[in-house]
Amino acid sequence: MQLTRDLTGAIALVVYYIIFVSAIAGLSIFARRTGVGEHSHAVRAGSVLRELVRKSYHVMCSTSALILILHFRNWYAAVTAVGGIFSVGLALMWIGGKVKSVRQISISRTAGFREIIQQALYVQATMTILLVVFWGILGPTYRFYVAAGLLVWGLGDAAAAVVGKRLGKKHFRCRIFDRAKTLEGMGAMIVTSFVVLVPVLVFLARASVTASLLTAAVVAVAAGFVEATSHKGLDTLSIPIAVAALAALLAPFLTGLGIP
Repeated sequence: MQLTRDLTGAIALVVYYIIFVSAIAGLSIFARRTGVGEHSHAVRAGSVLRELVRKSYHVMCSTSALILILHFRNWYAAVTAVGGIFSVGLALMWIGGKVKSVRQISISRTAGFREIIQQALYVQATMTILLVVFWGILGPTYRFYVAAGLLVWGLGDAAAAVVGKRLGKKHFRCRIFDRAKTLEGMGAMIVTSFVVLVPVLVFLARASVTASLLTAAVVAVAAGFVEATSHKGLDTLSIPIAVAALAALLAPFLTGLGIP
């Protein structure tokens, strides 16, 4: 029974990634043909669409956390599944980088597949760390914080990127912040993080509604700050780990204080 559940989870994870990657590949082709023209608004719309498609990979990886924590019985089986999928994915990306037709659907900001491969390694490392710490070490009752960290990163970072590109005007000037990011993008990150965290804490982590609202508010602000101060793609590591750690610390603490 235990092996069957882990095997079912692995199959579900593979099918999920195949469907999602196929959909994103189709959207990336459409995005490459959008926004080409003399009008600046058309160019900007195409840029936003390409960024949205690019962040779809983040959404794909982050939402797969729900399969990992709900359809696997053991943390080590989940880690093995993640390692297997990303190893195959990296090999396919390396091969695909040598094929012109595949290179044309790359949605990295820079030429080639180097950025995508780097981000894939970051994501694999992040998911592995979260599963080992918040499930393997702390125990199964903490595994839901894996989903909290990854969902905030995937959905929040996507919102920050799209809003920042479309509406962002106030760029950060302080050195601690990434100057390519904007105050509007940070605001989108905070709002999205709060909206994502509340149901995760209430329905998965089983925290009280009040404790969940307070925890989500504090963690969302922290997530916005971490996202805005993370440079060179390191938010893939920093956001999920910071969010999971802070949420896991605050929610039980608030509930222990007797907050209903």
